Amino acid sequence: MSYEPADRDSAVLLAIHASRALAAGGQTDMVWGHASIRDPGGRGAWMKSAGWGLEEIDAGKIVLVSPDGAVLDSGAAEGEGPRHIEGRGRRAAAHRVPDPHRDHGGAA
Repeated sequence: MSYEPADRDSAVLLAIHASRALAAGGQTDMVWGHASIRDPGGRGAWMKSAGWGLEEIDAGKIVLVSPDGAVLDSGAAEGEGPRHIEGRGRRAAAHRVPDPHRDHGGAA
């Protein structure tokens, strides 16, 4: 499996797998973070929609968020889309950003 999505479906699948990986690491509460995947068309990032725990994520709970935070696909974004997209803009090779909201003040 490539970690650089070729199309919409592979971006959604990568977001699902990343969410499940974070959940497997104990990040099961919906406040403990999310992952984002760069949209192959350059429209923004694919990430889990708001209100769901990482262990609950499936294709219907993944949304596309524009660089300004607008949801371009169905669902409600986490509100952190612009931060994920901005960070990716600084590094063209960064196709995914995990964002585990750690339960302590240290760096993740």
